[in-house]
Amino acid sequence: MAGDRASPPRGRLGVRISGTNAHVVIEAPAEATATATPVVAVPVPWLLSAKSDAALREQARRLRGFLAEHPEVTPAEVAADLAARPGSRTVPC
Repeated sequence: MAGDRASPPRGRLGVRISGTNAHVVIEAPAEATATATPVVAVPVPWLLSAKSDAALREQARRLRGFLAEHPEVTPAEVAADLAARPGSRTVPC
């Protein structure tokens, strides 16, 4: 018959009996906190293209300036944005 009963909630149970008073304290278990997964930095390609060397250098200079003003932008976000620009092509492996 013990197998038919639902399992009691896991947590803390405190019982205190004194004279005519009885106190029961039931606490729910603490919520499990997600363990932080270490972030591994992986190089990602930044696709830049231009019609001339000077134009390519200018594009890289503007990108560097943007990143200096927006340090919250991740390298992966930059790579995804650059790859999604018009004129970018992806070549299947």
